[in-house]
Amino acid sequence: MYISSALIVYLVVTGLLHTTAHAKARQEPDSLIYGPTALVKAVSVIVILGFTFGAVYVSVSQPPLPIGTAIFGFIAVAGTFAFPSKIVVSRSSVSEIKWWGTRTDIRWPDVSRIEYHRGPSTTVLRGKDGSKVVHSGWNRDGAAFLEICEQRTGIPSQVSEL
Repeated sequence: MYISSALIVYLVVTGLLHTTAHAKARQEPDSLIYGPTALVKAVSVIVILGFTFGAVYVSVSQPPLPIGTAIFGFIAVAGTFAFPSKIVVSRSSVSEIKWWGTRTDIRWPDVSRIEYHRGPSTTVLRGKDGSKVVHSGWNRDGAAFLEICEQRTGIPSQVSEL
C-alpha cells in the first residue's frame, strides 16, 4: 500500500512540475508574469486544507492526539508559506510578490549574481543590496526566465546541482 501511494504522489508531483515548466509566462502590456499555474494553486490549496482538516480531526477525535495535531498543523502552516510567489519581469526590473503582500524588487543593473539550482529547478537573483528574487520549480517556464535574466543583466548563471 505504501509503495503504490508513494508512486501516485511521485507521479502527481512530477506531472505538475512538468506541466508548470512548459507553461508559458503570461504577457501583460509592459511585463511578463511567471506565477504558478492555476492547477498548482488549486493542488496547493487542497493539500493545505487537507492538512488543516486533518489537524482539526486529530484534535477532536477520541483520544485527542496533541502530537498529531501539532504535526498536521505545522505542515498546513508551512504549506501556506511555501505557496509559490508571483514573479514579474519588466523592462527595468524583476519583482517577487508573495501571496501575503511582501514584495521584493531588483532593478536589472542591481543584480549581482544569478544562481540556478538544477535539482529543484530554482533560479535565484541576488541584488547588490542583499535582496533576492526566487523563481521556484513551481513557477512557469523556468528555462525562459533564466534566459531572460541572463540577457537583461549580461551575467552568466552559476549552476549547482542543489
